[in-house]
Amino acid sequence: MWAQPAFWLIVLSVVLGGVTVWTGTESNPSRLAVSLLQGITLVFGTVGAFVLGKDSSRAAAREIVRPHARSAFRRVQNLYRALGRQQEAIAGEQLRLRFLSEQNVEGTIPYEHALASLSALEYMVVEQISTADDALEDWRDLVPDEVAAIEAAGRRREEIDG
Repeated sequence: MWAQPAFWLIVLSVVLGGVTVWTGTESNPSRLAVSLLQGITLVFGTVGAFVLGKDSSRAAAREIVRPHARSAFRRVQNLYRALGRQQEAIAGEQLRLRFLSEQNVEGTIPYEHALASLSALEYMVVEQISTADDALEDWRDLVPDEVAAIEAAGRRREEIDG
C-alpha cells in the first residue's frame, strides 16, 4: 500500500488541502495562491482516487472470479484431455482401417472413403483443441496463481499415477 503512487497522490492531496485552508485563512489571502492550491489539490486527489479505484476494482474482480476459476478451468482442462483422447482414437481407427484395406477384408468400405471421413473428424477435433488451448490461456491471464496451482496438482497426480 505504501509503495503505490495512488496512495502518495492522495496523501499529497490531503496535505495540499491543509495548506489551502491555512493559506485561505490568512488575514489577506492571495486569491491566486488559494485558487492554484485548490486546483492542484483537485488534480492530485482526482488522479489518486482514479488510480486507487482502478487497482481496487481489479482486485475485487479477481476475488469475484477466483472461486469460479478453479472449477471452470478444470472443466476446460478435462475437455482438452477428452479431445486429445478422441484424436488418439481417430488415429488408431485410421491405422486399423489401413490394416483392413491391406488385408482385403470382405464387407469393408473402401479405405479412401473411410480415411476421408476420419480426416474430416480429425480436423474438427484439432480445431476444438485449438479453441480449448485459447480458453486455457484466457484462464491463465485471468487467474494465473489459481491455474498454476491446478496445473501443479495435475502434474503431481500424473507422476504418482504413471
